Amino acid sequence: MNDRQLQCFLQAATFLNFHKAAELLYLSQPALTYQIKSMEAELGFDLFDRSKRQVELTPAGKALYEEMIPLWGSLRTAVERARSVAESSSSVTIRWAPVLLSQERFTEFLRFFRDTHPDIPVKVEVAERSSLKTMDDATAVITLQEDAERFSELKTVPLFSACRACLVSTSHPLASIDSISWDMLRSQTLLLVPQDRYPSSYANVVEEAQRYLPLRNIVFMEDTTAIDMNIAAGRGIAIRPIDAELLGKPQNGIVAILLKPLQSFRICVAANANAQNAVCDTLLEAAAEFFGSADVLSSRPN
Repeated sequence: MNDRQLQCFLQAATFLNFHKAAELLYLSQPALTYQIKSMEAELGFDLFDRSKRQVELTPAGKALYEEMIPLWGSLRTAVERARSVAESSSSVTIRWAPVLLSQERFTEFLRFFRDTHPDIPVKVEVAERSSLKTMDDATAVITLQEDAERFSELKTVPLFSACRACLVSTSHPLASIDSISWDMLRSQTLLLVPQDRYPSSYANVVEEAQRYLPLRNIVFMEDTTAIDMNIAAGRGIAIRPIDAELLGKPQNGIVAILLKPLQSFRICVAANANAQNAVCDTLLEAAAEFFGSADVLSSRPN
């Protein structure tokens, strides 16, 4: 018996209507009838009683149908699982924390990876604090090095060194100075993403902001792209880690100014050290090439 014969039998036995079964399988009714008759010939007994106006299963057909239903479900589950494994071995998911890497820079990296590896599908997810705990063999996460080092099973590629900065419009009165303190921001409107979007080692920025600014001056927004548009329009400021080389260099109507006291960070991309998925390693290598990092580091044991 072949797969087509089994499908025809199961559909016809479920609906006891050859016409409807044929429609569901995108077959003509004679083609479906042929498949069932050929199956009956191979088995050596009838599956359907055609002596009445309404199609009915024979006792043998009913027994076969009842036994096949759970087997068919198990077969479909097995095929779907195999398909999932096959797809995961040829694709990669990258979780991205927008508060660590700008939309523009991340898009540039994705374009670079897709141009250099057009055969590898990439799925993008917005990272949350729990991302490092829920990684599979086909997942890479852009995060803070100090967070990744808490998990001995992760390997990391350092991307760039960052420092905490205040983002303001290029026309903002503070835009021309070299550094800013929290005291200078008390009257500003601070735009932040929700606290659970920050990696663990940087999540205290919300608590720190609440110590220095009135709560009415802190506005939470879901999208960092929208935050940046509002900053450029002069409707608020933001605090986030910035590549140290970009301090004081206007980009898209925004300038990043060092926020004191100084806090330094190392941004990395992390993946499962025990992963058997070669495409994940390919993504890490591409990140090292794009961001100019040569070393792949193993994180320290806990």
